[in-house]
Amino acid sequence: MTSKITIVSIFLIIVLITAPVYAQAFCDRVELVDPEFPAGLTGNYSIIGVDSNKNVQYSGSLSIGAEKTYYTLERKIGQETITGQAWIVKCGADKVTQLEISYDTKPEKTQGFCDFGMDSDNYFRITCKTRKEKTMPELMSLEAWFQDN
Repeated sequence: MTSKITIVSIFLIIVLITAPVYAQAFCDRVELVDPEFPAGLTGNYSIIGVDSNKNVQYSGSLSIGAEKTYYTLERKIGQETITGQAWIVKCGADKVTQLEISYDTKPEKTQGFCDFGMDSDNYFRITCKTRKEKTMPELMSLEAWFQDN
């Protein structure tokens, strides 16, 4: 009986230690950009978001382009333009497809993971959880992208 309790205790300790790990550790990047998957990802988007670090809401536009091994991002919020990159990643045991993003913000980069969705007209709706590069995961910000028609 004591050995079963010990094994369960060790398992719980391992789960508690590894639970806060950021999603990046569980994801593998797809090496090449495939223009057919997800089809129609490149283009222009309207975006809205909430920056949890500054407690500020924002809106603007985003343009996604494709290179050989990554997507290019150009986000405009007011007069500020921020560039970045994105990669298709397969995450977890089920290899769920997500988009990993990195904006070139100063003084540290903004990183995040995004989930894909479609509206009734088959335009992308992408929702992202982002954070500053050196910030703990509990300080995540939110951003939503709505593909322009």
